[in-house]
Parts: sequence; structure tokens; C-alpha cells
Amino acid sequence: MLLLQPWSRAVLEFFCWVLTALTLFSAYARLRAPGAMRRGTLAVSIALFVLPVLAICGATIYTLRGEEAIRVLGARGR
Repeated sequence: MLLLQPWSRAVLEFFCWVLTALTLFSAYARLRAPGAMRRGTLAVSIALFVLPVLAICGATIYTLRGEEAIRVLGARGR
């Protein structure tokens, strides 16, 4: 559905920003919640989930703002 549509770049970037914010809010809430798991173990398990999500979203946003993506996705709508 998003393939080479002129609006797909903005939608994908918005999705990545929202996913980043929700992931960080979820990690913060999980760290603050009382639980049976030790705090250090919990922090490591959260980091193992959050860091790859942030890396993928950051790389996607960086790629979508690149000249090639703007050229390919911008020319389709004309």
C-alpha cells in the first residue's frame, strides 16, 4: 500500500517517531512498576528490546530523509 506513494515517506517517518516514543514510554513504565525481577536484570532485558527498536527506527528516519528517498518517493506523485 505504501510502495512508492508520494505520501509514504511522511507516514513511515511518523510511524517511526511514534514507535520510538511509545517504546520509551513503555520501558520507563516497566522500570517504574513494582515486580519480582531484580532492577538490574529488568534494565538489561528492557535495553535488549529498546536499543534495537531505536536503532532500526533511527536508521529508517535517516534513510527516509536521504536524497535518494526524496527523489524516488517525490517523483512518483508528479
